[in-house]
Amino acid sequence: MVGNYPKGLTGVKKAWSPIQVRTANYHLLNSLLAGMLPETRQGNGPKQVLGYLSRGECLGEMGVINNAPRTATCIAYDHAVEGTGIRAGRVELVRIESSAFLTVLESSAELKSRADELVLERTAELEMDTQDFITSAWDTTPDFHDQGLAQGQNLLLIDLDACTRCGDCVEACIGSHDDGYSRLFLDGPRFDRFLVPSACRQCFNPSCMIGCPVGSIQRGDDGQIVIEDWCIGCSLCERQCPYDSIQMHDVGWIMEQSVDWEYCVESCASTDWQTGGKQGRWTKSISPFSWSIDFQQDLVAINPERWSHGDPKLVESVLFRSQFSIPAEETTTAEVGRLTIVCESVTPTVWLNGVQLELLQDARQAKRGVFEGMIDSIDLVSRKTNWIAVSVDIPQGAESRVISDGAVVMSLRLDPVQSAGVITYATAEGVALPVVEVPTERAVVCDMCSDLHDNGPACVSQCPHEAAMRVNASEFFARAFNS
Repeated sequence: MVGNYPKGLTGVKKAWSPIQVRTANYHLLNSLLAGMLPETRQGNGPKQVLGYLSRGECLGEMGVINNAPRTATCIAYDHAVEGTGIRAGRVELVRIESSAFLTVLESSAELKSRADELVLERTAELEMDTQDFITSAWDTTPDFHDQGLAQGQNLLLIDLDACTRCGDCVEACIGSHDDGYSRLFLDGPRFDRFLVPSACRQCFNPSCMIGCPVGSIQRGDDGQIVIEDWCIGCSLCERQCPYDSIQMHDVGWIMEQSVDWEYCVESCASTDWQTGGKQGRWTKSISPFSWSIDFQQDLVAINPERWSHGDPKLVESVLFRSQFSIPAEETTTAEVGRLTIVCESVTPTVWLNGVQLELLQDARQAKRGVFEGMIDSIDLVSRKTNWIAVSVDIPQGAESRVISDGAVVMSLRLDPVQSAGVITYATAEGVALPVVEVPTERAVVCDMCSDLHDNGPACVSQCPHEAAMRVNASEFFARAFNS
């Protein structure tokens, strides 16, 4: 059996998955203690995860209530905190003797009713999964397992024989969502003549739902994965999805990576440069800006009399500016915006529509060159367009400043700060000032166009060549192989 596991017996420490380790342990114990362990049910197809349980949920109740052997096993998982050095800890379970559990059920009609409902739900899930996989013939194809297609109960496929690469499916996906983000990317593995794009496949066992700290990723009414608008952008779900079906999108009013910036030098700019003055040779570019050879060459091209090739010194102020606007609806929950600017080894001055902003910096931020400021968003919305302008300056009294290669010269973002709720303010009144975390990203996933019930997923309905399709993978490929 273990000969089919990664690297055979030598892979037990690093190459085997947790479930492979536990399965091998079971078979080892079973060979040593013949006849003493309960038999395991074997079926066609991949092993099925029946559910993910978290704090407050139970397991093993079916065996106790039905007085029958267990039908599933369990594995305890905990998540390490990425980037902190904190390793996964242990998972604690409360073990209740069957006699005590049955006594409690008999004393509470409400608890007994809920337990019976839970048993019926899990029995139905178990029977459904078993029936699907016993009747399928695709379990003889290794690629089907390796690509995780068995998980797709609503798998998106692109028939490459019919597809003309017109891109209408992607445009339809973008157009069907108000945020303008695509949930469909025409990239992914191929199986037979089909492309399997990196779009949500509505997994039977969605690992992306494990551990969301705020419970924003949920199942919708039709089984689709939905990420609610209180997502805090921690990216845990994105990292846990094994099929790259969840993307993180920047939600800033001014994003850290933006194509709308232009820069010049002080000696070539007009006095009204902060509000769009045209004088000077302004170079358009993408933020953030780092001290590099290309950046220095641009400065030389702007004013060759002041700047020299290969000179690592900042000899005068470098000016940056960008135009932006904010839709009126953005102020319904965010009355202020948080400006964050990073300038390593230099000091920034920031103007908004020609008015200089106050920047603050604590000791930790000073080590990283981070500055912050707050902006009234209502004032921003009242204008059709706004100008944000930044001057990166030489320290006062110095003629120049040496900048390290690769140092961040200017990186800026502006994020909406959501208002704390009425209940939060009432609870914290007289005790503390509510602090609202500012998410800079939000997870986005295909929701199967659940708002378009009549037409189904837009990527499928808008394909002019019927190349795009949503299928139950096990049923679809079983029919294909049988035919």
